[in-house]
Amino acid sequence: MSIIYKRETCLRKDLFDSFIRMFVEAGWEVLEDNGTEKDYRIVIHSKGSNGRSPMYLAFYPYSGQDALGKPSYDIRKNNSTDGLFKWIREWDYENKKEISIYGNWNRLNFFYRSPKLTYGGELTLSQDLEMEYYCYADLDRVVFIAIPNETILKQQKPGQAVQPIVHFFGIPEETYVEEKNEPSYSCAIHASSSTSYIGMDYAFLTCNTPKRLLDNFAYQNSFTYLTCYPAPAEGGSNNGTIMLWDLYIAEENVGLRAKLGFLQCFKPNGKIITDGRSGDTIEIETENGIEVYLPFWANYFSYSSESNYKTTSSFGRDITYLAIRIR
Repeated sequence: MSIIYKRETCLRKDLFDSFIRMFVEAGWEVLEDNGTEKDYRIVIHSKGSNGRSPMYLAFYPYSGQDALGKPSYDIRKNNSTDGLFKWIREWDYENKKEISIYGNWNRLNFFYRSPKLTYGGELTLSQDLEMEYYCYADLDRVVFIAIPNETILKQQKPGQAVQPIVHFFGIPEETYVEEKNEPSYSCAIHASSSTSYIGMDYAFLTCNTPKRLLDNFAYQNSFTYLTCYPAPAEGGSNNGTIMLWDLYIAEENVGLRAKLGFLQCFKPNGKIITDGRSGDTIEIETENGIEVYLPFWANYFSYSSESNYKTTSSFGRDITYLAIRIR
């Protein structure tokens, strides 16, 4: 699907609220929350475009699960930069609280950092750091790419990774596996270039279970991988031509599960800058005119004892470089 991303700017302190606003403007509902963490989070809900695909996400503007309610760790009001989220599985509308969640706490990173879920080792940056972001949002998913001002970031935090951060929350564009959940919808996911998923390289969160899985493997909250098909080996540095490819979700015991959509991968040709800031673009000639894509690198990751020596980006192998349509 050839959708066009919207570009906006804000200060770092306003990034969390800008992120939430993308959901709300697309029609997601902010739920009234009486849960034990109601003062520390915002719960967002969508039934999906078909009205039968319930998704619940709780976003926390605090830098660690041990910092909830502490003003000095509120990323909207102080120098802490990255929040948290939970993917809620069931919601009690009568009592206005969650019944169960998928997995546990997860990082909502706007910068590359440690996968720790506590505030220890947090990244701190000026509230007034200039940011730009690209976003696409509808009732089925939100894709958000945050890009800090490189010059200012390097001045404030020499050595800090400056690459764009991408988040995908929601349902892939095409799904191929019938699910157990009722009503049925396939593999709502979270994928990001900076995660707290440390069980497997290039991991992401899958929130559903294939109906006809032949064994008892726990695919609920499973970690798997994204792949690019066909692999972009022929397009790029070999001949100077850049080819854009789709991303797919493939699982060993399920097979081809979904096409992600909304993000594409490519192999660079050595002639374009892929930092998301240079102004370099990829132009594709179509029957309807020229489509313009922003290229960026999305495979900077934390690789240390904190991540069990696993990469913490959902994007790797053949999909290190991503592109989004901007015109």
